[in-house]
Amino acid sequence: MICAEQVLIRKQIIRHTDPVKIKLVAVVPFEDQAAKWNERDREKYFNVLSKCDEVITLNKQYQSGCHYERNRYMADNSSRLVCYYDGSGGGAGYMVEYAESKSISIVNILDSHIVQERKHKRAAQMHQ
Repeated sequence: MICAEQVLIRKQIIRHTDPVKIKLVAVVPFEDQAAKWNERDREKYFNVLSKCDEVITLNKQYQSGCHYERNRYMADNSSRLVCYYDGSGGGAGYMVEYAESKSISIVNILDSHIVQERKHKRAAQMHQ
């Protein structure tokens, strides 16, 4: 969700300054993915989906491995992976490894957050 929100922000900026078109496609592993989420997360999820250029739902119901299927689909149909990956493995780790195996360009926005935090800490130390 964090990455989709960042892409949506970037699309607004680029629309005014550069003719390059960024397309945000949501690939949903199954229809009721958000059914058990809390209300705030569901609202955020459906708000982001409503702003996507396209929403692709791969399965009607949950089935084992559907999240990995979704990750492979995204990598196989993308020119760039935008992720928020902390190196801990899991589904995000699988996605990053799969994208690397396909030589897809990867932008990890966690790296930018870490750089920004370091800049803020240094600035705060200089003003003490």
